[in-house]
Amino acid sequence: EMANFKPAADLAKFSGGDGTKEQPYLISNTRQMCNMKSALSPYKMTYFALTDDIDLQGVEWIPLNDRADEYSLWVTLDGNGHVIRNLTTVRSCYYGSFFGVLCGACKNVGFENVNIFCTGYGAGAVAGYLGHSAYPNISTIDNCYATGKVFGQCYAGGLVGNVGNKAVLNKCYSAVDVSCTSSNAGKLVGKVRAPFVMEECFSSDDLGSMVKTE
Repeated sequence: EMANFKPAADLAKFSGGDGTKEQPYLISNTRQMCNMKSALSPYKMTYFALTDDIDLQGVEWIPLNDRADEYSLWVTLDGNGHVIRNLTTVRSCYYGSFFGVLCGACKNVGFENVNIFCTGYGAGAVAGYLGHSAYPNISTIDNCYATGKVFGQCYAGGLVGNVGNKAVLNKCYSAVDVSCTSSNAGKLVGKVRAPFVMEECFSSDDLGSMVKTE
């Protein structure tokens, strides 16, 4: 599967860059997006930028940073106005989303037609968990949007499942159908448990089926 693709020695992982703030890794196709996790190092920020729209159709996406990584992988992604389509995570997991636990930043990108099905805690199009005690800085999502559907056992949000440490959500919107079987769901964010700033954000007006919300 594309999500498990391991690049051969003669294939470039990315279209350019070296992963620094000044020269982020450049992603121009699905294969390169699937290489993101292999470029990450614990407790070191790695920078990426999109140069084209990306279609993840047929890929079962594995979140970039989760419990198996001890939440230690720090990522900044600049979408440069591009779109990631058909993000799909349908597995037993925690923090089902693109980033999993986002320690860093995501900006200037749309997530269209997401399909997140997470039987564990924390589910969202962008991040199942935004910010973490392992990350000393403020995590941000800026100028992003999402459409599609998100399901989680609890802590489910259109963009973010759970805010776990200092974080900012700015100029974002959600048109995601959100549902959960337990508690804490929202069109933008499922649950906030840390200092959090949200500015100029909006969502469509319907939540999906929920047993309980808080």
